[in-house]
Amino acid sequence: ELVGADDHLQRALAIDPEDPEVLAAVADDHLAHNRVDEAERYAQRAREIMETLDLSAQPWATYAILAQIAERRGRPDEARRWRRKEQETFAAFAGSEARLPQWVGPVVQAVVAASSGNAEARAQVEGLFDQMSAGNWLIADAIKGIWAGERDVDVLTEGIDANSALIVRRILAMLDAPSPPTPPPAPASGFRGAARSPSEGEGEPDAEGEPEGQGLTLPQLLDLVERAARGDRELGGQLFEAMRRLASDPAAPPEMRALGKVLVSILVGERDPSLDALPPELASAVRWLLARLRG
Repeated sequence: ELVGADDHLQRALAIDPEDPEVLAAVADDHLAHNRVDEAERYAQRAREIMETLDLSAQPWATYAILAQIAERRGRPDEARRWRRKEQETFAAFAGSEARLPQWVGPVVQAVVAASSGNAEARAQVEGLFDQMSAGNWLIADAIKGIWAGERDVDVLTEGIDANSALIVRRILAMLDAPSPPTPPPAPASGFRGAARSPSEGEGEPDAEGEPEGQGLTLPQLLDLVERAARGDRELGGQLFEAMRRLASDPAAPPEMRALGKVLVSILVGERDPSLDALPPELASAVRWLLARLRG
């Protein structure tokens, strides 16, 4: 039954024919080769076993396979039911938030800001729609629906995968929060990085380890961006909003606006942004940052 399947799947199934993760992997392999009957049989057996276990068994992956099978068979109502189970079990899993990529926090904050009428935030998010679609993040339509006033989670998450649905739920939760967090002011007037030489002094760090004075030096700012890009979601949300505002601040020098745009791209996961608009010294510093982030 596993003709054409990877050898490791055949060996794993022979070792433990009742391992739900193996059964799900076999089902997925059959589906990839358009062997729908076999895929459904293995997926249903994996589901039966997983539903006797806790959510660490990751049943949402099997529900996703069953949804795809139902779609292949032309059974849209059944596919919707499986998608809903996929979404709900993933949302109920305690570790689901940690599985989302680092760009989610800043984007969610921008979507919420745009929902309150912030045109700059809306333009920034709209500029990410193509990138989201290319990465199979099916949230652009839901975001548009939220901006149009839709708040029904079932409507907004209709037919999308568990990860995308969780992002939509996070946006709705922030919109429902009584006191949404206030983003920090943009550093356009205080950031001194490009125009300032080391001889001008950088100020002493305060008790929390952050610099005092008018603003941040370029190395300090890039260090913060690196921290955020490596997983500090709270910092990432703050920097995203600050850099977004810097990028559109007419009072900021052109090179600072260009830097803001590049850093926004890095904060949402881009690792090869265009640096053409940056002066050489800024471009060089950002290249070092990107090299570190690439490993």
